[in-house]
Amino acid sequence: MSKSTLLAAAAVSALVLGLIPGTARANKPVYNVSGAVTAVPIGHSITVNGHTYRIEPGSPAARQVNDIIRGERVQVMLDGPAGAKSSEAVAIHAARGR
Repeated sequence: MSKSTLLAAAAVSALVLGLIPGTARANKPVYNVSGAVTAVPIGHSITVNGHTYRIEPGSPAARQVNDIIRGERVQVMLDGPAGAKSSEAVAIHAARGR
């Protein structure tokens, strides 16, 4: 095999491995917000410590929000910084038993 063929094969392999969705998803930063739910979760949002976060449709948070009640302590995982208007909740974990 020639050197150019080996380089082309290596480049194609690197490109294919870089396009695997799990690799990009695993390296995405996760932002957490903890506190008490200060309003009844309505529709596609949850309010924690007085700040309302939209819930990403189809995410685990969209299923978990139905089990959350006002006053409950939770940890909300966001897909962006807490202060960003575009950030959405992707998971909600209740602190049960305490």
